[in-house]
Amino acid sequence: MVVVGGPHVTLVPKEFLQENSYVDVVVAGEGEYAMLEIAQRYEKKTALSSVLGVAYRDSDEVVVNPPRPFISNLDELPSPAYDLVDMEQYLGPSKI
Repeated sequence: MVVVGGPHVTLVPKEFLQENSYVDVVVAGEGEYAMLEIAQRYEKKTALSSVLGVAYRDSDEVVVNPPRPFISNLDELPSPAYDLVDMEQYLGPSKI
């Protein structure tokens, strides 16, 4: 499953999916809870129809769900698990 987010797809989720057949799901707006729900439904093989803030393919049709409200208290989000990421890849000049 290919999931895309960001400002462009937030503005035009249906059009983006219509023009990019390799993308399965678009997350419009904040993605923290939407991505969690997408992963849970993918694992259980259940529909995305109740996930707020996403657009997805249902056969040949593009479905755009209602928007997800903004997170009112950002302190409720956990801190990133930096110990799971090799931060050397993101610090300093590129070593390509």
